[in-house]
Amino acid sequence: TQSTWGFFWISFSPRLRDSLAAMEAHEHAVPEAPGRRAGLREDIVVVHLDVNQTIMLADAALGRGTSESLRKAYRRSPAAQARMSFDTLRGHLVWPLLAGPPDPDLADQAADGAWLSIFVPAFFRLLQHVLASGRPFALVYRTFGTDLPRVAAAIRAFVEGRHPLYKPPTGVDACCLLLLPENTFEARYENAQLHLYCADGSIAGDAAVYDKLSTLGATIGVVENYSRWSASNFHPRAGKTLLLCEATRHHHVFFDDNIRQSDDAAVGVRVRAAPGGAFPEPSSGNAVMDVNLVPVDPLDGVLDPDYFITKLNETGRRHRS
Repeated sequence: TQSTWGFFWISFSPRLRDSLAAMEAHEHAVPEAPGRRAGLREDIVVVHLDVNQTIMLADAALGRGTSESLRKAYRRSPAAQARMSFDTLRGHLVWPLLAGPPDPDLADQAADGAWLSIFVPAFFRLLQHVLASGRPFALVYRTFGTDLPRVAAAIRAFVEGRHPLYKPPTGVDACCLLLLPENTFEARYENAQLHLYCADGSIAGDAAVYDKLSTLGATIGVVENYSRWSASNFHPRAGKTLLLCEATRHHHVFFDDNIRQSDDAAVGVRVRAAPGGAFPEPSSGNAVMDVNLVPVDPLDGVLDPDYFITKLNETGRRHRS
């Protein structure tokens, strides 16, 4: 292993060498498990991940590649501009020179010919953490776009060991991470209830959807109803619905770059008091901010490979307090 790392080391930029060093340090480490409440050992951590500008930078719907999307995020971040140049930032995503030909499931080509990672490094570190921590997890990918097949392809590339920097932990079956067609749904709202539809059938009503999304080991994709959200002037009550239950031990955490304490946001929260009860009308989610809702700056996942893990630990501590 040491000689292999040495072989790669000589060709990476300083930023990529830092990423490699971080990965090597984490290879056998099991980070702190989030979300465990005292005396409860079977709680499930359900991680909801927005796709565009949260785990993935490229935007196929707008015809915008990774480099262009990254530049847009950089221009909107005075802190990043003060910290480093755009070229330095982009270096965190450059495909390693000695890793072989770029994998189109993991990278796209910029106008200058450079190949860049489509997904932020923190996403793959999160996948490593899910496998290595031994904690009961579920993963839910939520998007208004058409990018779930691209997410599924990147996950499969990770599971098959094709990512040049981030591999599944040795001896762990990573197939549970795969996003399969039968677990990809379209969200619809009927009689104020959330329904999920796929080719094989439907999951009808808030309670059934909550149970489905809280299933141990589940990997689920949900295409949200953009038309409904747009027609509401982008109000969170018509966006992506996060269903919570106060009396359960499950910890749902939603990462999205469009979470705000305003009437112009992507995620609406519905909290019922106990199992069997009804979910009330959506709220802005201010009461569960930084416990169940995490606003994401896309550059955080580029610059800090442990970004999602750190946030899971922080929200987990607040959840069990």
